[in-house]
Amino acid sequence: MLITDLEEIRRYALRNEKKNWKFRTFLKSIDKPSIKIDPVVHRIYADVVKQIDCTRCANCCKTLQAVVTRDEIVTISGHLNIPETEFISRYLKLQPFSSEHAFAQRPCPFLENNLCRIYEIRPEDCRSYPHLWKKEFRSRTMGVIANYAICPIVFNVYEQLKVAFKFRN
Repeated sequence: MLITDLEEIRRYALRNEKKNWKFRTFLKSIDKPSIKIDPVVHRIYADVVKQIDCTRCANCCKTLQAVVTRDEIVTISGHLNIPETEFISRYLKLQPFSSEHAFAQRPCPFLENNLCRIYEIRPEDCRSYPHLWKKEFRSRTMGVIANYAICPIVFNVYEQLKVAFKFRN
């Protein structure tokens, strides 16, 4: 049974912070190459994502600030029919210690009734979230832990991974 209530997930995340870090250490120490671990993650992810409707939650759009590439700035500003400079000044901010831009406000300015107004041209950072289908899962576990309390998909996948790998705290 999946847990999707955000308050319950946040409480669980607070209670299990140490356990989650220990599981991360455990995953890093498994003497198996990523090609053996990634399929387990991908299988669990595929099952969980079929059961969760992101439009009922949209917490990622409410709490995170997606990175927007130069090409995406061109595409989105063109779609909105505004100059790139106006799009940047109105919607984006430069990331600290980086030359990348991210949405400046939370929730995302394009979120309306839990739906993305620019869904077809949304940034790759949004498109690929929560990034669990990508290769080299173990190299991204810091991000997984960061998203554990934010995204019901991440939460449920991480919890099911603990079971799949017979993790004992």
